[in-house]
Amino acid sequence: MVERNPLTVDYYKHCQEIIDEYNRGKDELVIKETFRKLIELINSYSEEEADTKREGLTDEQKAIFDILRHGKKLVEEEKNEIKKISVELLEELKQEKLKVEQWVDKSVTAAAVFNPVSKTLFETLPYPTYQTNDIEYLRTVLAYAISSRFYLGYLSVRL
Repeated sequence: MVERNPLTVDYYKHCQEIIDEYNRGKDELVIKETFRKLIELINSYSEEEADTKREGLTDEQKAIFDILRHGKKLVEEEKNEIKKISVELLEELKQEKLKVEQWVDKSVTAAAVFNPVSKTLFETLPYPTYQTNDIEYLRTVLAYAISSRFYLGYLSVRL
């Protein structure tokens, strides 16, 4: 789940907390509380999946969409524009020319990833909601591209 969308790391952390709490005490009350929390966690993840479907996006598109809207208050028009940008950016990243083994280690192929991401984000994100100092969005999308296997099944590089 975290691999598909890095912004779902909170689910992973919450799951770890539940497991740690369970391991600290194993009486009946702790076990019941652990299962209640696990069910709650599963239900919240189901809500995340439903949100992805409601937005009409794939998991990969939703990951980029979540990255780009993280920390921003968007009006509906901006939200739709960010959704469109996410879909188009992912489509561009999945082009055959980027299916190169260990592309992150090769400057030419790394530039083939960096350039469309940079161009898309700096030229198409709605101003003034997004400004040139919003470089963290570029970094986060690139980190996702590097750590994700959405177009390179054999890529093993991790940030």
